[in-house]
Amino acid sequence: MYELREISKMRKVLGLTQVQLAKMAGISQSLLAKIEAGKVDPSYTRARKIFAALDQYSKRQGKKAGDIMVKDLITIAYDASVEDAVKIMNEKAVSQLPVIKNGDVVGGITDKVLVSRVASGNSLDAVLKRKVHEVMQEPFPTVSREAPLDLVAKVLNYYNAVLVYDNGKPVGIITRTDLLKKV
Repeated sequence: MYELREISKMRKVLGLTQVQLAKMAGISQSLLAKIEAGKVDPSYTRARKIFAALDQYSKRQGKKAGDIMVKDLITIAYDASVEDAVKIMNEKAVSQLPVIKNGDVVGGITDKVLVSRVASGNSLDAVLKRKVHEVMQEPFPTVSREAPLDLVAKVLNYYNAVLVYDNGKPVGIITRTDLLKKV
């Protein structure tokens, strides 16, 4: 399942205009524009129609996200230190971690973000002493288990990782490396 804030990104990744997606979902283009801008909170029914239209458009024969995802989702707590995050990344040989607060994914931390902090003039020690929530990025995009790999690949052009959700819970992750290894 997608999140409302990802509708615009996913629509663009799929190469759809607002007019096309609105028509597929059976809503007006102006309503879709307001939803994408965060000015309107759609009803559950309308949100489901939009998500169904995105899924239907993107589905093709072949493997799905659930077929290649890494099921052992390694995460870091929102209030953990960056040093703890780096230790986990090194121990588990991963380059990104979803950030969890009260059981929900609220952000992501990547080796790229940490290196950019050091490259911008911060000392490594200063970066390591910070809390994860002080350096994290927005959460990684989400897809369902049934999302086709072409959609996952398109999303990975713009993001380091994609979280795979099932019944509203994260159940796996796919990175560029995972995609190449398992296809």
